Amino acid sequence: MKSCYQNILETSAVTLSSGAADLSYPLYRLWDRDIGRPFKAADTGTLEIKIDQGAAPLAIDRLIIPAGHNLSGARLKVSGSDDDITYRTLLDASLPDNSLINRELAAADDFNNSSLDANLWGLLLGGGAGAVASETTSLDLKTAQAAEYSAICLKTAFARAAGQSPQTITNTLGVGANALYSLSLVRSAALPSAAFDSWAQRVVLTRVTSAGNLQFVYYGANGTTYYFNGASGQWGTPMNDAYTAALNRRLRIRLENSGSAWRLTLRDNSNADALLRQTPWVGWADTYADGTPEWLIAGDPSNSFNFGEMNVYLFDTGLSAPATKRYMKVAVTASPATPQMPELFLSPTYIWEKLPARPAGPLEDVFNVEAQTATSGRDHFLVHGSPKRQRVYHVTNAGSAQYASIKALWGAWGGAKPFWLCDHEGDWIFGKLSRPLNLKEEGSNKYSFDFEFLEVLP
Repeated sequence: MKSCYQNILETSAVTLSSGAADLSYPLYRLWDRDIGRPFKAADTGTLEIKIDQGAAPLAIDRLIIPAGHNLSGARLKVSGSDDDITYRTLLDASLPDNSLINRELAAADDFNNSSLDANLWGLLLGGGAGAVASETTSLDLKTAQAAEYSAICLKTAFARAAGQSPQTITNTLGVGANALYSLSLVRSAALPSAAFDSWAQRVVLTRVTSAGNLQFVYYGANGTTYYFNGASGQWGTPMNDAYTAALNRRLRIRLENSGSAWRLTLRDNSNADALLRQTPWVGWADTYADGTPEWLIAGDPSNSFNFGEMNVYLFDTGLSAPATKRYMKVAVTASPATPQMPELFLSPTYIWEKLPARPAGPLEDVFNVEAQTATSGRDHFLVHGSPKRQRVYHVTNAGSAQYASIKALWGAWGGAKPFWLCDHEGDWIFGKLSRPLNLKEEGSNKYSFDFEFLEVLP
C-alpha cells in the first residue's frame, strides 16, 4: 500500500514558462486540493508549468492528474534540473484518454561510474578468444565464436530487501545465432563460474536477440516465464520485445529495487538518457525464489549459442532514489483541446512499512442517498450524488519507522488536505481521513492505528 500526501506545488514558486492561463480558471487551482475546480489554459498552444522548490527540494517520484482533465491525444513531458539550465527528462508519454494519470517518474539522480575493482567483480572467461578487456569503467565482452564466452559477476550475493539497484550501459555491436545477455539476476549456490547456465537459473534477464531487439524477461513465483511487451507496456507470457533496434545503441538498463518490488528502466544513453521504456513494478513475492543465493551478471558465461560482441559499462549499485531537483517542468504539447486539469500532484510516494491486519473493512461504497419514509409507510429515496469508496484498515505491530511516517501523514492531512491512497488491491483513491488515527503504543517499539479513509468527489 502507498500514499501520496505532499504536493510540491503547494510549497514552491509555480509559474508558466510557456503558455498562459484562462483568467477564469487560474493557475493556483492546480494545487488547491479541490478536484472539482479545474485550471484551464488560454489556448491550445504548448503549456509549460515551471516549479521552483527553492534551496531544500523534496525528492519526488510520482505525477498524478485526476480524471476530469481533457489531455487525451496530448503529449506530457516532465523534466528536472539542479541549475535551471540543463534539464533531464523524467517522463515523456502520449496520453490515450481522459482517465486518471498516475505515472512514476524515473529516478533522475546522476550516478557516478564505479571502477572495476577486482575485489568486487569476478571475470568469467572461457574458450578461445573469449575475453573481457577491462578498462577503468567499461568491459568489452567478446564472444566471437560459439566456443567462446565471457561475463562479469558481482562477487557479493544480491540482497532483495536491501534495495540494491544495479545498472549497466550496454552497446551491442553484433549478435550471433541466439542472444547476448546484458544484465541478469541469476540463482547459484556459490559465485557463478564458467559453464554456468544463466537462462536455466534465471530470475530477471535482459538480452539482445539475434534480430537486434532487446528483451526483458523474468521468472515468476508460479514457475512461468514473463516477457515485457514494450508496445503495450505490460508483462505477459508470449515472447515479446521490450525495445527494437537495440544494436549499436548505448542503452542504460537499470534494475530498480524498492526492497519489496522491482522494475526495469531503459534509457538512451546516447541521447541525454532519454527515457525509452519502463516496466510496471513487480513484487519480489511474485518473483521466483527457492532459497538459492542470487547474483548479478553482465554477459553469459556458458551458452555456446550466444556469441557476438557487446560493450558493457558498469555503474554503481545503489538504492533506487526519486528525483531531487530544485527545478521541475511539466509540459503539455500537441493537445487537440485547450488543456484543462483539475489538479497536478508532484509527490513523493510513501510505501507503507507494514500492511494492515487482515481481514480489512468495511470496504463497501458509501451511498450518497437520503431515505425518507412517509406516514403511509412508503419509502422515498433522494440521490444527492455518486457513491464514495471507503477503506478501513487496522494496523498492528507497526515499528518506529511507520509510527513516524503515519504521524507525518496525519500532520500533512491536517483535517483539510485530501490525499491519494493506493489501497490493498492497487486502486488509487483521492480522499480524506474520516476519523482520527487512534495511534497507540502497544509495547516497546510497537504501535497500532486505525486508518479510516473516505473518497472525496469532484
